[in-house]
Amino acid sequence: MDPSGFPDGANAMTYCNNRPISAFDSLGAYTTYLNATITAYNYADNSPANSDQTATGIKGGADGSSTSISRANIGDNSFSHPTSVAVSPESNIAYGSHILIQGYGWFIAQDQTQSGLSGVPRFDMWTALASANTVSSLTTTATVTVFSSNELVPNSYSSQGAGSAWNYQSWTSEKAISAVRNNSYWHGIYVEGKLYE
Repeated sequence: MDPSGFPDGANAMTYCNNRPISAFDSLGAYTTYLNATITAYNYADNSPANSDQTATGIKGGADGSSTSISRANIGDNSFSHPTSVAVSPESNIAYGSHILIQGYGWFIAQDQTQSGLSGVPRFDMWTALASANTVSSLTTTATVTVFSSNELVPNSYSSQGAGSAWNYQSWTSEKAISAVRNNSYWHGIYVEGKLYE
């Protein structure tokens, strides 16, 4: 029996979020998606546009006020410094889940993609101030492993990190920030939990 019980319900055909062919849960502790669609989004193409707002994430006032909105975070994608990722609503992946995308490292489910898009499940990686060309170049398919927020992540997984394509230092550099700092919409970005304005 699956140690997690029946998280997808008693119907065996709903196994792994209703994907008994393209996903598997070998230990009953996590779900692995083969050939998942990987995309990226940045400050400019987020919704709302020109923001780092997410469905859930770091709390911070967009205008320095006490009003809290949820904001995306970017990191080096080690297990201790993950980046925000948006997941397709059809995937039924819970916010706060730890997500390992092969080649890109660790993410936390903190946002949601548009519904009804092809390639479900889809994982949309937050890239802060990356250029449109960079965002486009990150699109791929990859093996993705999802752990719920309360599951223990084995060291063989947590020790994995990002490959060379994850160039977050460039996307959050002083040069990148200077290019947008004087725009009225600018209110900073979070890098490894610290606000840079």
